[in-house]
Amino acid sequence: MKWRACIDEFTRQCLLLEPRRSIKAKDAAAMLARVIAERGAPKHLRSDNGPEFIAQALRGFLKESNIGTLYIEPGSPWQNGFAESFNARVKDELIGVELFTSMKEAEVVGGDWREAYNNRRPHSALGYLTPAAFAATQHMPNTSGREAGPATRKAPPFRSNVGVDSNRETLIASGT
Repeated sequence: MKWRACIDEFTRQCLLLEPRRSIKAKDAAAMLARVIAERGAPKHLRSDNGPEFIAQALRGFLKESNIGTLYIEPGSPWQNGFAESFNARVKDELIGVELFTSMKEAEVVGGDWREAYNNRRPHSALGYLTPAAFAATQHMPNTSGREAGPATRKAPPFRSNVGVDSNRETLIASGT
């Protein structure tokens, strides 16, 4: 079982955490489309050079959505320290301690973990606020719980716009 995640680099919110039997470029594009429908399009997507993130299907989607790429150089995990730390937490606290008997069970337990991560786990980098509480102080959309289903309204503009140096307009896509 593989897990894919989408994280807001600035607020540390886990916007999406999903188990899959495999992760393909079209799946990564669909994941981002759902996040964008709820949250708005970021200026950049940071990811490693995994096949699902460098494939033409995803690159085409990013180009059509006017989203730039920030690829991590191979063998340079320090360039994506937060994602590496997040993936380690997912492995240590979710994947490594649960035995999933079905995809549905993995989705439910993963959703519970995501909700706790966003709403009950303070982060030192955020002044010991939870990601959801920190996002609220930044007047950002609340995407801290489970997905509510297909968005019926137009996506808002991405709500973090001080420049890429502060990571306010960057999402991280990762897979474990």
